[in-house]
Amino acid sequence: MNDLHYRPLAVAVSLCLLLAVPALAGAQETPRTTTELDRVEVTGSRIKRAEVEGQVPIQTLTRAEIERTGMNSIGEVLQQLTGSGSALNAKFNSSGNFGFPPDGSGVGAGSAQVDLRHLGAKRVLVLVDGIRWVNESSASGVGAATDLNTIPLAIVERIEVLEDGASSLYGSDAIAGVVNIITRREFDGGQVTLNYGEYSKGDGTQKGVDLAWGTSGDRYTLFLGASWTKQDPVYARDREQSRFPIPGTGLAFGSGGIPQGRFAFVDPNTGAEQDIVPNTGVSNPRYDGSAGCSRTDDYHCFTSADRFNFAEYNMVLTPSERKGIFGQFRFDITDNIQWYIKALGNRRESTNQAGPEPLFFGPDGATGNPLADNIVVSALNPYNPFGFDLVSSGNMSLIGRRPVEGGARIFEQEVNTQYFATGLVGQFEAGSRSWFWDVNGMYSKNKAEQTNYGSYDIFKVNMALGDPAVCAATPGCVPLNIFGGAGSITPAMLDWIQPVVRDRSQNELSLFTANLSSDLFTL
Repeated sequence: MNDLHYRPLAVAVSLCLLLAVPALAGAQETPRTTTELDRVEVTGSRIKRAEVEGQVPIQTLTRAEIERTGMNSIGEVLQQLTGSGSALNAKFNSSGNFGFPPDGSGVGAGSAQVDLRHLGAKRVLVLVDGIRWVNESSASGVGAATDLNTIPLAIVERIEVLEDGASSLYGSDAIAGVVNIITRREFDGGQVTLNYGEYSKGDGTQKGVDLAWGTSGDRYTLFLGASWTKQDPVYARDREQSRFPIPGTGLAFGSGGIPQGRFAFVDPNTGAEQDIVPNTGVSNPRYDGSAGCSRTDDYHCFTSADRFNFAEYNMVLTPSERKGIFGQFRFDITDNIQWYIKALGNRRESTNQAGPEPLFFGPDGATGNPLADNIVVSALNPYNPFGFDLVSSGNMSLIGRRPVEGGARIFEQEVNTQYFATGLVGQFEAGSRSWFWDVNGMYSKNKAEQTNYGSYDIFKVNMALGDPAVCAATPGCVPLNIFGGAGSITPAMLDWIQPVVRDRSQNELSLFTANLSSDLFTL
């Protein structure tokens, strides 16, 4: 049977034994000369083998290919892949609506993630030089995905993407695939890369500087890198397709929480149902509506023309600024043993913005907050023009008031990442076989702080709309005027109901790994 080639049974030991049994190759004539292929470790396997053996669906992005994209984020590069699904990036601007999920996981506002095969970013494992990278902190909770903005693009040599599940080796967070980012380590000389770009309308300016320097000797290599990137915003109001909630529909899909205030209730004196808006800012003071609503006083019946266009406050491209430094030193202790040490520091500052936060009260505007859904607006409130209580469990079905006086909702993130790793890599010969081993230790931390301006304390709003005697007995409480239209909420009222909200979260990862692999025997 000399005309058959044999493939070895390979094993990888990562504090446990894993077996991989490749299929037998087909018969072919033995060539007179053979070429010894370098044995490498392919992402998705701990087994070092010739790259042509046991092919797995790996897509490799080289340094040259990455530079040709003109992009300044690993996340942006990976999201261009065919197998990439929808994931967070600089176009995600919904901190206010999605930033506080009930499971506490958080949404990484300002981050960039990767989603393979549309299975979710939480099911993609991100490695750096084969070692697990720390997950993001989102500032509104602790996420279970990796923020690729924590890794400067300037330090990347290549990116290997395993577009297949690898949960048997890496665990459940690799069900969708694995992204392995290989850092630059052998570089002689210096390099300065400048980039600048903007959109044809003159906004969304993107600029950055990448610095790289390296040197090497007989037994060592040293690489140092630094990166600075700044992205300016693009506002929804500056693009026709994003000026309204749905393009081409105007205010039809706008919000019922409006600056003038919308009041839907049953008048206890007449039994008439009302859905009315103050005439403040309306040129025609008499405005008859539908459903039997007709007014000749200082109010008119609510129609779609009164709706609020919240979209024009949004951003279609969020601003951010990133600064990162990285260093890697490798030293050959012997011909077969190498020691390495790596360190990284990265800082991201980013911002999201949304329309002024609306105040909704009553069952038709249910928010899930009992202080808002079960509110009583006292008839004794000095600004209540109706002369009777508005009770959400009784005569009032909806109040929708958007305090534009308090400005837009702004979410500012500051995210800091630290990373340190060291280890030994080597090989030895035993029993006519080559054995490959590595021992690694790593510590990393991702810490986020988010500051939110433009939100409201519903407990204090409830008190300011209720019994004025209770408000007067509470230090700092000021009765709230939601009835007088835009401009009726004074700075003193805002000081009572509008806090500055600060959220903090942190993810830490300490890791020790030991791996051993070799060919055991042939089949």
